[in-house]
Amino acid sequence: MTIQGTGLGLNIVKRYLDLLGGTITFTSEPGNTVFHVEVPLIAITPKTEPQTI
Repeated sequence: MTIQGTGLGLNIVKRYLDLLGGTITFTSEPGNTVFHVEVPLIAITPKTEPQTI
């Protein structure tokens, strides 16, 4: 059974990834398609409370 969509989903994902600075790629063989999504991570340093002496 094959169910085909409109293809809009990947376009939406690509647009969001472009905004985030990420990428989407894929590899495909008959019966097997793999999507690779990369999104850059930003390190967040925890806020520290002011110390009183």
